[in-house]
Amino acid sequence: MTERRFQAKAVAKHMQKHFPNCPPVHRDEIVRRVAERTWQNASIGRAVGITVTNYVRHRLTE
Repeated sequence: MTERRFQAKAVAKHMQKHFPNCPPVHRDEIVRRVAERTWQNASIGRAVGITVTNYVRHRLTE
């Protein structure tokens, strides 16, 4: 199993490319969450996708 961590700068760049209209307050929180976690067998895209999905589900919906 490959463990990896992603630098906040790389995550922010990925977010800007794939989620350009994401409000900064949400983007910054997602970047923080991705960067602080150790990921198992995940690309940066998968890590961001999982985090965005969970963030929206738990923080932005009832």
